[in-house]
Amino acid sequence: MFIYSLHFDDKAENCIAKVFMQEFVDAKKKIGKAPPVSFSAVPPRELQEQLDIKEANCNLGYISFAILKTHCTDEKLRQRVCEQLQTFRTYTQYHIKCSKSYFHSRMRARAAELLKVLSRAKVEQGDENAKEKVVRTVGGKVFKRG
Repeated sequence: MFIYSLHFDDKAENCIAKVFMQEFVDAKKKIGKAPPVSFSAVPPRELQEQLDIKEANCNLGYISFAILKTHCTDEKLRQRVCEQLQTFRTYTQYHIKCSKSYFHSRMRARAAELLKVLSRAKVEQGDENAKEKVVRTVGGKVFKRG
């Protein structure tokens, strides 16, 4: 059994990692040869007596992989399993950073589109000195700017 504790300083990365780890657990249903995976916020029994309470509370959770005999039948498979498990943390961090970057680029694109809509808004002709100005968008929506 291999157990990884997960912790990210950024709240957004914690949320993305939680969803990402849940997908690992759910992938077992689709991939028959995958090792059993569990993810929980509580440390597994194997680690509970070895951890401090403070350390256990600061982590996002624990993901554990159970390696079966069928995964280690020959030397090549054993070597591949070891390589996959050693690079798991790097793999996780890479995908979480990429997901966060993707979300940010989508938000920036969305904000740019909203700014374009606001820049196309027309100010109605009327009293220029009034504090509140009525603005109409190209779609016909009216809102007050003031």
